[in-house]
Amino acid sequence: MADFNYDIGGYKYGSNRELSNIELQKVYDSAQQSGLTNPEVIGQQEMRYEDVVRNQGLLNAYKTYHEADSGEAWSGTNEELADEYYEQMCYFENNSIYGSFSGPS
Repeated sequence: MADFNYDIGGYKYGSNRELSNIELQKVYDSAQQSGLTNPEVIGQQEMRYEDVVRNQGLLNAYKTYHEADSGEAWSGTNEELADEYYEQMCYFENNSIYGSFSGPS
């Protein structure tokens, strides 16, 4: 789990380090631009998180990804695995939205 948890306009954000006010503003701006502070979207995310924690097929698939990526077997809880899954998906989404992703063209 994240060491620092923030509620940014209803959007819950976790970080392994404390964020500065400038970093928090950037997270808020990004969340707002992508619609993540919309109450309807927040409700959908909360429901999906619970589904992810209970979806053993998805968790097993992400464990396989984690082990291939890090070279280490997963040793945490399903909740921690779901958190890491969401962090990785946010990374993919943010890097593809802002043009940093250099996939096939």
